[in-house]
Amino acid sequence: MKRIVLIALAVGALVAGGYLVREQFFEKTTVTLERGYQGEAAYNPYFALRELYTGLGAPAETTSGVQRLPPNNHALILAMDDRALVDKEVRSLMDWVRGGGHLVVPASHFVVAAPFLDIVETALFDEDEDDGDDARSESVFRTQRTTWPKLVAGDRPVIRSDGEDDAAWVLSYAVGDGQITVPVALAVLRNLQIGDEDHAELAWWLVQDRDGGAPAGVWIAYRQAPVSVWSLLIQRGRPVVLALVLLTVAGLALYARPFGPKHEARPRDRRHLAEHVRATGRYLWDRDVEHTLLRAVQGGVERRLARGGQPNPRQLVELVKQECARSGADPERLHAALTLPSTRDPNQFTDAIVTLEALRRKPS
Repeated sequence: MKRIVLIALAVGALVAGGYLVREQFFEKTTVTLERGYQGEAAYNPYFALRELYTGLGAPAETTSGVQRLPPNNHALILAMDDRALVDKEVRSLMDWVRGGGHLVVPASHFVVAAPFLDIVETALFDEDEDDGDDARSESVFRTQRTTWPKLVAGDRPVIRSDGEDDAAWVLSYAVGDGQITVPVALAVLRNLQIGDEDHAELAWWLVQDRDGGAPAGVWIAYRQAPVSVWSLLIQRGRPVVLALVLLTVAGLALYARPFGPKHEARPRDRRHLAEHVRATGRYLWDRDVEHTLLRAVQGGVERRLARGGQPNPRQLVELVKQECARSGADPERLHAALTLPSTRDPNQFTDAIVTLEALRRKPS
């Protein structure tokens, strides 16, 4: 029991000492760590803009691409810049605008905005000099940037403008029963920038109708929906597809064309072994490999004469004399056949083979 009490006192002393050291030598501070955007805001750069419009009374949603369009009393912001719209999509958007829709397309996203800038006769240019903060004090397009490109209006009447017609930040045109609004850029309305200065006023000004009224809703298309290979081929690759089809048909016709008359099937017959041997010999002779056969026969006879050994030239002469004395063969002819190198003379080659084979077949 006494031991347990002593251990408890020691632990309490250590804890108290640690607390005193912390209070004496350490200071409590608050540190703010940037975690970045979480959830949808991490991948949707216009998440804050959508929530802003919804809070202002115009229900907003973000979409991918323009395959599906909102009702005609809505505003559609094209915030895409990853690929150009195909002709079918441009025609569909213009029909929607003429029916009463409000299209907002930034000029800085030139790949997407180009066909609409041509329709409303608007050009984008960079100014060499800064107009200064005073020039933007009356503009809804307030930004911390000191310079922005400007818009130049053509002959088409402008129904709303932020700036002058020859140097504006936003221009709006009537098209049929709807309108097309062209701001210089939408970068100031992304998640990172929308809280700087008074961008809420700009965001609301962009989607107002001709009379300054609020839209029934706002759609923000900020990325393109993936386009299938087949739709691209049908819309833009018809000449290529036609050329491939014609080349395939021409290739098949050329490949299928017969090369002369058919050969008649020869009757099957049996060949003699001598014919196979003759054909093999002619094949070897035509390819200069007769020395292989000659050397094989010479080696076999030499080993027979030497009883399995490999005689030298002097021993070979003595062995030839002994064999000729025993068998009655011509020693000069046998020696010539054993020492004949590779030859292209058919008579000389045949005579050597016949001489050597006659000796090899005799019993020892």
